[in-house]
Amino acid sequence: VFNALVPGNLTGNQFVTVPNFNPNIPGAAGTANLVYNPVDGLLYYRNQNGQVSIVAQVGSNLNIGSNNFEII
Repeated sequence: VFNALVPGNLTGNQFVTVPNFNPNIPGAAGTANLVYNPVDGLLYYRNQNGQVSIVAQVGSNLNIGSNNFEII
């Protein structure tokens, strides 16, 4: 399902924080595959085809980055 991500730690360009991220405009996330919206705490996944879906709600205004995720 998460074919855009490979096992291991995320690289810096695979994760981005975008306040008020709109999944209908995924270009705001650049090339990132995981997008965190600190306003509502939603974590989005963008696949290789550019389709975006919510994968988790982790809490608002968290200080998280690519080093907080490991793909297994």
